[in-house]
Amino acid sequence: MITIATMESAVDRAVAGVFQVILEYNGYPARIRPGHEAATFGILEQQQADLLVAAWLPRTHEAHMEGHYGRVALLSPTYEPYAFWGVPDYVPAEAVTYIDQLSHVRVARQFGETIAGIDRLAHLGRLSRNVIAAYTLAGAGFEWQSQTEAEFARRLDRAFATQEWMVVPLWTPHPLLHQYPVRELKDPLGALGGSELAVPLLSKPLRNRIDEDTFN
Repeated sequence: MITIATMESAVDRAVAGVFQVILEYNGYPARIRPGHEAATFGILEQQQADLLVAAWLPRTHEAHMEGHYGRVALLSPTYEPYAFWGVPDYVPAEAVTYIDQLSHVRVARQFGETIAGIDRLAHLGRLSRNVIAAYTLAGAGFEWQSQTEAEFARRLDRAFATQEWMVVPLWTPHPLLHQYPVRELKDPLGALGGSELAVPLLSKPLRNRIDEDTFN
């Protein structure tokens, strides 16, 4: 039985499901084992998993990759994730298009002072604190607050129901973006780091066991 370790995000679970289908179609029974990022890299290191979906490189998961290079094969990237700050599409573009415009007094008054988002995945809290510092948004009263994915989804739903102005820190791809139209704000200082590659990691023992064309 091949074990596919996957991050807890909906996108990675979906990608893991695709890998499971491919493996089983080629005659390799497989199961999916979800977990948070540290645990997922841990079970790969302990050889309790054969495939990891997926390491965001070169920044988000680079610290977890120590000790893995040379012990795993890097497969072709499955998608290109990136973090962003946005606003609901009903917020006029003439009011705010760039992140630094949030510090303008008339704009800041329309938003709550708390910028809340999902911290556990994508290191969004660290990146958002970078944004607040880079654009000196603390001076306009903004501060970061971590939420669970469920809490953030409820907050987003309430905002859209009442047309409330809110900052939407998120990453793409994300299933919430199919339900709630969000316009990304421009980040000229690059405080959010830009795009990365989601790279599945294949253990060398598994690479030696399966046909090299399985994932082609």
